[in-house]
Amino acid sequence: MFYKTTCVYFVFLSLCLAFRLIFLAIYNEFSLSVFYIGLRFDMAWCSVLATLYLIASFSKNFLIRIYYDIACFLLLVSELVFMIFFKIYRKNIDDVILLLFVEEPLKLFKTAIKSSYGIVPAFIIFIILFIILIKIHEKILKNNKKYFAIPLGIILIFSLNYQQFYSPIEQVKFKNNILQTSAYGHIQGLMNYIKIKTYKNTFKSFNIGEPRDTACEVLKACDKEIDLYKYLEHTKEDELQIKPKKIYYIIHESLSDWVFETRFAELFSDLHDFIKKDNVAYIKALHNAENTRESFWIQILNTYYDNYLDFEPNIQSYKIKTNIVDNFKALGFHTNFFKGTEYNWSGSVYLFDLLGANTYDENNIKASKDFRNAWGFDDDVVFDFLDTKADEKSLNIMITVSNHPPFDLNFLKHSDIKIPFDKIEKLSKKYKSELATLYWSQKIMIDWVKNTAKKEPNSLFIITGDHYGRYNIDDSDDLATTHTIPVIMYYPQAKIYPTCKITNQLDIMPSIINLIAPKDFRYYSFGNACFSLKKEEIKDELKIGKDIAYKNNSFMALSNLETKLRALSWYLIYNGNIIK
Repeated sequence: MFYKTTCVYFVFLSLCLAFRLIFLAIYNEFSLSVFYIGLRFDMAWCSVLATLYLIASFSKNFLIRIYYDIACFLLLVSELVFMIFFKIYRKNIDDVILLLFVEEPLKLFKTAIKSSYGIVPAFIIFIILFIILIKIHEKILKNNKKYFAIPLGIILIFSLNYQQFYSPIEQVKFKNNILQTSAYGHIQGLMNYIKIKTYKNTFKSFNIGEPRDTACEVLKACDKEIDLYKYLEHTKEDELQIKPKKIYYIIHESLSDWVFETRFAELFSDLHDFIKKDNVAYIKALHNAENTRESFWIQILNTYYDNYLDFEPNIQSYKIKTNIVDNFKALGFHTNFFKGTEYNWSGSVYLFDLLGANTYDENNIKASKDFRNAWGFDDDVVFDFLDTKADEKSLNIMITVSNHPPFDLNFLKHSDIKIPFDKIEKLSKKYKSELATLYWSQKIMIDWVKNTAKKEPNSLFIITGDHYGRYNIDDSDDLATTHTIPVIMYYPQAKIYPTCKITNQLDIMPSIINLIAPKDFRYYSFGNACFSLKKEEIKDELKIGKDIAYKNNSFMALSNLETKLRALSWYLIYNGNIIK
């Protein structure tokens, strides 16, 4: 069986290398360094599978076949999942993959099939390759050569210990995200993810040292007993204050900041003209999450920690003071939350319920017109319903859902808005449906804001995106393009000024509070105010987003400082505010 095991080893390795080459070819990239690093990982994993095959070979033939089939199944699924995951999220496999188990699986599946993510082709490729691999194995089993034992032993020992023969593989930084992900992704990326998920939910899992040292370094909190709230406390300093009867906080699904580039001014004239209005302030912002679920929890709880898949029960016993509902309750506002999808989507309704807000989802929105997209009610339906429920002294948070895959343009069946397909096709034929959907959804939103501002001039409006929309017409991987969203503030009766060169999602709550709170009002947040009622010098300070930082007029990939902020946020949520 030594000869057969060698053949199986090279079948596994060839499969992995083929997928790596195909991945790089799809994105028109190649690097010998990437291929070399990936080869080392692939050799190690394939040798493990081959060694297990050798052990299985001492049993009956049908067990060998079963093991081989399982190994091929795992390799194919791992590679294809990696390819699809990267196509959607442009990164290596991480916690986002678990959304399949906490969201609405049927809607996710339907969206995936209708979207151009390659799900159907991947399934066909899987079937074809699986059959081919089985046929290859049958030929290997029929070959009864007895030699090759010594070369096999050398190959397996060399492969299994490849990283031990040389210095451990360090995280080499490559010129772009495609090469970086390929080098450390594929099978290795999945294995690393599984390894990380086996860690217990402890501070040590962040691998950054002790809580005290981290708090001292990041927050400059070096007391003998550290109270995190002491370093997260903010005080409104000036006397200027607006007193809106209602606040509308609109989180527009997948609203990316690239829509504000000059070349899109004609197509998205509604947004471009709106930010030029008197009393409207706009700042480019780093997003702090890459999907809706994480974005919701970050904006609502006002912390950097975004892995809430196992967190929900904890909030019942410990409500952190940074959460938006309690901060606005202290200002005399109650919170209403609106979204046109089912209760479970993004876990947001559940969270608002726990915090004591009034929540409205697809199950309890009473709509006069039943216009729906793949995920729930269209945006115009939810805006109409919001009008009936937004009462005085209310913070009304709404998430739009129309600008979401599969971009099937279903709204055309009931909307009077004419879509300028001629302008869209001049910009991009590839993203025709995406741009048409974005055009419709942003127009619905801006028209509603303008009309509501006329009827209710004493209202404050906030517009932002939940995360970068995962596409741009240039298919650029530029950090400033793929990690930014807008933040817009509008109060019809007073001028609002931006005070930061760039902001992020954690700054939104402090910014609203800075506009509406009386002097000396105290609140808690990981963010800082970036909008003011008085004109100030624009601050060019360090801002942290999801896997990105902005400093000195440049965007840079960042992980260490964000990890430490996430760890302190985790500590606050799970262990409380005191570090002894």
